Amino acid sequence: MDSETKQALEAMESRILERFDQTDKKLGTRFEEVYKRIEKVETNLLSAFRDWSTTMELRLQGIPLIEKRLTVMEDRVAAVERKLLERGI
Repeated sequence: MDSETKQALEAMESRILERFDQTDKKLGTRFEEVYKRIEKVETNLLSAFRDWSTTMELRLQGIPLIEKRLTVMEDRVAAVERKLLERGI
C-alpha cells in the first residue's frame, strides 16, 4: 500500500473515531437526561403514594385526628404551591 493511500485511510479512521466519540458523548448526555426524568417520576410517584397512604391510614384508624389530617392537607397545599412556583404561575 502506498503512503498516500495509507494517509487517506488513517485520516478516514480518525474522522470515524471522532464521530464515534461525538455520538457517544451525545448518547451519554441523553441517557443522563432520561435517567433524571425517570428519577423525577419515581419521586413523584412515591410522594403521591405516601400522601395517599397517610390519608388512608388516618381514615382507617377511625379516631378523630384532625391535627394530623390538617398537617397532611398543609403538606399537599405546599406541594401544589411549589409546583406553581416552579412553573412561574
